[in-house]
Amino acid sequence: MAYSDFTLKDLKLKFGIDNKLSDLFKDVLSIPLSEDLKKDLALTKILPIRSEKAKSELIVMPILIDLMKRNEHFFTIYSGDSLIADRSSGLAGECAFILAKNMGN
Repeated sequence: MAYSDFTLKDLKLKFGIDNKLSDLFKDVLSIPLSEDLKKDLALTKILPIRSEKAKSELIVMPILIDLMKRNEHFFTIYSGDSLIADRSSGLAGECAFILAKNMGN
């Protein structure tokens, strides 16, 4: 079963995970966009973005790269990698992005 095949009901029944709405970012300060990120995002306005994969590569990845740079390469970005956490529970499949702490930092 792919991660995307799970429903909220599946998560509740299988793992005891509840769904609730909350404002996760109410105390997070905004930071100005870097010039590189502004240029990268401006390009996305003129490119055809027809799929979720295209969105992730053209919009999300430049943001993650900018965050990585601003945080002294604290984390590594993996895109489209398989993550098999527990195959017997259905926790296996391809993830859009995995962020992992760099062990050297």
